Amino acid sequence: MTSPLISRRKWLLSTCCLSLGLASCAATQTTESIAIDSEPFESLIKSIKPGLSKLDLKQDRESLLRAAVEANVRWSMQQLSAPPEAKKALQEKHVILLGAVYELNTGRVRFLD
Repeated sequence: MTSPLISRRKWLLSTCCLSLGLASCAATQTTESIAIDSEPFESLIKSIKPGLSKLDLKQDRESLLRAAVEANVRWSMQQLSAPPEAKKALQEKHVILLGAVYELNTGRVRFLD
């Protein structure tokens, strides 16, 4: 398994880094619907939940899931851009960071602002 530091440095060699969320992503749906006891799922859910904290839970289910996927992409982008090496690369425009959602039902990729 590759260490997180090595993984971060590898993406810095790229021109573009894309954080891609999946519409209808089971992991995003799971964080709000059921508790899973197994360690890998617990760790995944724990990493997703902070990005979902500002969601408006009064939305209908479809709108909420769409917003949750987008929030997770934005949270992932924030995490990717947090290390000092990443901040520097982004500021110096050696790399760009994009966020998008892959719509499973249409096959389209929708880029976020």
